[in-house]
Amino acid sequence: MLHPDLQNLRRTFEAEGIDAAPVQLDALGRYTELLLDWNAKVNLISRKDERDTIRNHVLHSLTLLPALQKYAAQNVLDIGTGGGLPGIPLAIMLPDVGFVLADSIGKKIAAVEDMIEQLGLSNASAVKARVGEGNTPLSRKTGQFDTAVTRAVSKLHDMVRWVLPLMETGGELRLLALKGGDVSQEISRTLTLPSVLGAEALAIPFTSEPYFMEQEKCIIDVHIQR
Repeated sequence: MLHPDLQNLRRTFEAEGIDAAPVQLDALGRYTELLLDWNAKVNLISRKDERDTIRNHVLHSLTLLPALQKYAAQNVLDIGTGGGLPGIPLAIMLPDVGFVLADSIGKKIAAVEDMIEQLGLSNASAVKARVGEGNTPLSRKTGQFDTAVTRAVSKLHDMVRWVLPLMETGGELRLLALKGGDVSQEISRTLTLPSVLGAEALAIPFTSEPYFMEQEKCIIDVHIQR
């Protein structure tokens, strides 16, 4: 029998019209267990969020699913993945999409690598690198990414500058950033960058889960061209 939190997750998927195979629900539950196990050793998520990990972290990450499907993402970079968020939940749900999870902190990447291995995710890999710095393992992937995702890692305009070196001249990329609170100033500043073709705040698509609205969560969709 599914854990009650996973039953709630399944109900949310059903309400939102998201197909999730039993093996995917099991993997999301197993990832949650691994995340909490690692969190006891490495600070990956806030301790106060541990009781609601599936809603606050796993489901929050999966709110990016509709946008990734809309843009037919194929190669996704997770900027500042921390404990594998949002990359691992998304990789579980999108097995035909490639994910590279990047973080500058070695202990976090070691945890993410272990979780990827234990989950058997052949479409995900972890890289110790600070996005935006040259001469890193990410530099060898220039031009490969069509999408970047992140959870409140930094200011939007900074993240735009970070991903530009990873793009080919003339290439385009969607940056999907999970944010909270008033993001109007960030969007306005980002729209002044010459590489930005557009930027807008999108409402969290899972309307059956009021928590995200109460917490003023949103997705910022930035269209970038180099």
